[in-house]
Amino acid sequence: MTTREARIRRRHAGLVGALTGRGRSRLELAVEAGAFAVLLALLAGYVGATGGWGTGALGTVVLAVVAVDLVGGTVTTLSTAAKRERHGRAFRLGFVACHTVHFAVVGAVFATGWAWPVVNAAWLVMAALLIEWTRLQVRRVVAVTASVSGVLAGLLWLPVPPYLAWIPGLLFLKLLVGFLVPEAPPGSEEGVGSMGTSAH
Repeated sequence: MTTREARIRRRHAGLVGALTGRGRSRLELAVEAGAFAVLLALLAGYVGATGGWGTGALGTVVLAVVAVDLVGGTVTTLSTAAKRERHGRAFRLGFVACHTVHFAVVGAVFATGWAWPVVNAAWLVMAALLIEWTRLQVRRVVAVTASVSGVLAGLLWLPVPPYLAWIPGLLFLKLLVGFLVPEAPPGSEEGVGSMGTSAH
């Protein structure tokens, strides 16, 4: 391996570690792997039972990729190792914004109409902005409320086939509750001041 290749590998490992969390114990790895397997198996069964795997080759590939990404991402972002990592506000919001492509791709492939991808993407971004400028000690409650509200509003006013209905919920859980809510040390007073003081 050349010096340049070694540098690239170290840089890649550092980026992956910063996103997924470093220093996992064997117990954490085992539990996260088990959670991923169980959740993915159940989700695959649900998608199959509601007709998702019969939507054609492209639809099947899109659903499979989105399922792996969201299940794996949710388990990862909710882990203690991932929550130990600290990212700047611009990075966090950019990471969330990149995930609006999930709604765009699914909406285009499954012809959901414009409202489902646009409203869900807008909700995701607006909720992320709200969470970012919320005090740390209430950020988790705000994140959960925004996530559940988005899911319920979508079920009420943005109906889609059942094999797509799970996507907003997992995406909101992965990003709003998992990625944007840091792990606060016990007794921490961080974020007690005015909103937006804890940019990390």
